[in-house]
Amino acid sequence: MKKTEKSIDYKKFQNEMDHLEDARRFREFWRYSYTQRHVIHDLFQQSALEDVVEHAFDLAFHLQERYGLSFRWSPPKNEDSKIILLLEFMNCLIYSYHKKNCQPEFRDGIYEQLLHKHKDPLKMLKKSEVEEVKKLHNLSIKYGYLIYELYQDPNPDLAWDAFIDQSSDETFGNAMPPWFPYCSESDQIQGIEIVLDPNKTPKITWDLVIYYSHHNTFAHIKRQIFDKWDSQEEKTIGDNSNYDIALFVNRSDCKKNLVVNTLEMQISHSKLNTLGGFVAFPGNGDNPVLANGDSTTEQIKNLLPDIIDGFRISEGSLEKSWSLEKNNIRRAIGLYHWDKVHTPGSSNSEVKEIIRQTIQHLHSDKISILDQYHSNYSKLLGDLQFVNFDDKDEVVETVIREMERDFKLTNDCIKQAAYLTPSQSKSKTK
Repeated sequence: MKKTEKSIDYKKFQNEMDHLEDARRFREFWRYSYTQRHVIHDLFQQSALEDVVEHAFDLAFHLQERYGLSFRWSPPKNEDSKIILLLEFMNCLIYSYHKKNCQPEFRDGIYEQLLHKHKDPLKMLKKSEVEEVKKLHNLSIKYGYLIYELYQDPNPDLAWDAFIDQSSDETFGNAMPPWFPYCSESDQIQGIEIVLDPNKTPKITWDLVIYYSHHNTFAHIKRQIFDKWDSQEEKTIGDNSNYDIALFVNRSDCKKNLVVNTLEMQISHSKLNTLGGFVAFPGNGDNPVLANGDSTTEQIKNLLPDIIDGFRISEGSLEKSWSLEKNNIRRAIGLYHWDKVHTPGSSNSEVKEIIRQTIQHLHSDKISILDQYHSNYSKLLGDLQFVNFDDKDEVVETVIREMERDFKLTNDCIKQAAYLTPSQSKSKTK
C-alpha cells in the first residue's frame, strides 16, 4: 500500500481522517454483526456457552449490587439505562484488569471516562472476585466484546435498511447497540507481531525478525526483506542491540508486501512521538496546533501524512479494499442472504434461489445497487422490465457469481467471528 502523499494540505487531511473514521465505524458495525451471529448461531445453539453466560450474568449482578456505587448515586430511570450502566460497570472491571495485568501502558479515553464515573471498582474486589473478572476478560478479548453485548438476537433488517434502503445516519445510529469494543484476537495482523519493548517476548511462532532503527535506511531494510523472504532458514535483519521497532514474522501466514507495509506504517506511527505532545485539530479549518506549543505549524504539517498512516496501521487498514460504499452494500446483501439461509426451514441449497430473488427485486426497485457487482449492469440491462435467468446473460451470471462469493465471505466472517477482507476469505480456503 502506498503511503500518504507528503504534499497533503490540512483540508485534504481532514477529509481523509473523516473518511478513515467512517470506515472504522462501519468496520466495527460489521465486526459486531458477524460476532453476534457467531455467538448466537454457532455457540448458543450448541449449548457451548450457556453455562458461561449464565455465570457471567450472575457475576455482573452480584458485583453491581455490592460495588456499583454509581447505581446508588444516580439510579437508572428505566430498564435500558440500567442495562447500559451495567455494561459500563462491567467494562470498567475488564479495562482495569487489562491495564493492570496485560498492558500497563495502555490508555483509552472512553474507558478512562468510565473509570472516573464508576470509581475504578476493580480496586474494591476480593481476590476470588478478581479471578472471575479474569475469566470474563479473557472471553472479552477472544470475541472483542463483553459476552452480555452479544447475548441478543440480531436485527436482520438493520444492515439492509442502512445501506440498501439508505436510511439516514441518525436512524442507523439510533439502532446501534451500546457496545464497547475490545481489540480481539482476530483483529491482529496475521503472521506479524510488532514489538517496541525489548523486554517483551513475541507471542507468535516466527521465522523472520526485523530490527529497525530510525538511523537505518528504509530502502535498505526493504531490500533485505525481499532478498531473504524465500529462504527456508530462520532469518534476522538489522541489529538486535540497537533498534526502535522489531517485527516478528511467520512467513507462511503473510505476504512480504504486507510486512513491508506494516513496517513502513509503524515507522510513520512512531514519528508522531517527535511532536512532544498531542495535536489539536480545529473544526473550523484553521491550521492544527501543538498543545504544548513546542513545534511550529510547518513541523506539524509535515507530519500530517504520518498521522494518517499511523491511524491506518492502528486500524489494520493496510490491504487494498473496496470503496466504503461498495463494501457496505455488498456486505449488507451478503448478510441478508446469510440470515435468510439460516432462518428455520431454509438450507444452503437455497442460496442461489435467494440470490435470484434479490437480483429481481433490486433490478425493479434499486438497479444502481447492482452496478456494485457489474459496473455496467444498469447501462446494459436497465431497459429490461425483469431478469430472465434462463437466458444465462453474462452480466447477470457475473452478479450471481459475485453474490455467491459475498455469501461465502459472510459465512467465513461469522465462522471466524471476525471482519475479514475478500482476500483474507480467499486465503482461508487455500
